[in-house]
Amino acid sequence: VTLAKGNRSRQVTNACKKYGGFYLGSIGGPAAILAKNCIRNVEVLDNEEDGMEAVWKIDVENFPAFIVVDDKGDDFFKEWLG
Repeated sequence: VTLAKGNRSRQVTNACKKYGGFYLGSIGGPAAILAKNCIRNVEVLDNEEDGMEAVWKIDVENFPAFIVVDDKGDDFFKEWLG
């Protein structure tokens, strides 16, 4: 499962389908409030030198998110982005 706030490339959609992954989206505006209230723990798993592009494990509770790409390759944004 990955989490962000926008659409992803066709390669991400294909990878979700191939490996059974999910890409979740959340709203970007209230990020500071969500971080304060919902994030319980954060740790870097790999590529720490890449900063925000590293692989992070984030434990959350009651974090509002929705499925953007599912494990069948269905993409929420496809209708608008083609």
